[in-house]
Amino acid sequence: MKQRNREISIFNMSALDLFASALGAFILITLLLLPYFPNLNPGSVQEELEKTRAGAVAAETEAEELRAQLAASNAREQELKHQLKTASAQPQAQQTPAKVAFPPLDLVIALDTTGSMRAQVQGLKDEIEQIAQLLLKLAPSAGIGVVDFKDRCEGHRATNVFPLVAMNNVSIRSLSGFTRGITPGGYARCNADNEEAINLALARAVAMPWRSQTTVRLIVVISDHAAYPETQASVLRQARQFAALQEGNRVSTVHVSTWGHALGMTDGPEFLERLANAGNGQFVEGGGSFTAMILLALADT
Repeated sequence: MKQRNREISIFNMSALDLFASALGAFILITLLLLPYFPNLNPGSVQEELEKTRAGAVAAETEAEELRAQLAASNAREQELKHQLKTASAQPQAQQTPAKVAFPPLDLVIALDTTGSMRAQVQGLKDEIEQIAQLLLKLAPSAGIGVVDFKDRCEGHRATNVFPLVAMNNVSIRSLSGFTRGITPGGYARCNADNEEAINLALARAVAMPWRSQTTVRLIVVISDHAAYPETQASVLRQARQFAALQEGNRVSTVHVSTWGHALGMTDGPEFLERLANAGNGQFVEGGGSFTAMILLALADT
């Protein structure tokens, strides 16, 4: 009988060893990583599911709040659009009411235009349109007249008048043309004294065609000297009478400091202040722009 071969192949044993080693390594690695595996028990899964549902409910609630805020914003926008449309349909006068600083007024500027007043004559030429436009912005209605006066020895040329008229684009151009024609200094070159023909200037100013609808009627006398001594009483009386005619009538004065005043050769400031007091007006020491002098004379109007 043939004997069986009991020899074991080396290759069969090696494969078995390799399999056993791999299985052992797998088991070892599994044991090491087991603490890091997620908890997959049914209780944990249910808890996570409940958290997810609660988050979904909170998100839906927040979405509802946002939708409500959006609806409120849209309603406010529509309300503002309606208000804007209503405001646009209102009359312009109601939207931007006029800011009036002065009541309806008439202004007569009586300017000494003798040789010592060259700067003031030039100021009147340069700024008369500005003054007219400014008064139209500050008052609902404004009229302006001008008396150009020199010395009494000039005879009929002692005064030159631009009659008082309501200001508009046409009359402002006429007023500007008149002032551009004023020449400082005398025609007859006879002005040898300091005093000026304020009596003649005030008489022409009082006789202006004052408008009935005005509530302020203002004469502003601008000079560097006083009236002639023998006329001063009558000039003051004229001012008092004019102021008494109607409430709002005034005579204001502006004293211009020239070389005669610096040398103490004139009583211009004292007399002009008395004249303003007699006329219930303002006394102004001139020195700034022509417009500033006029506005100061209009103070308390």
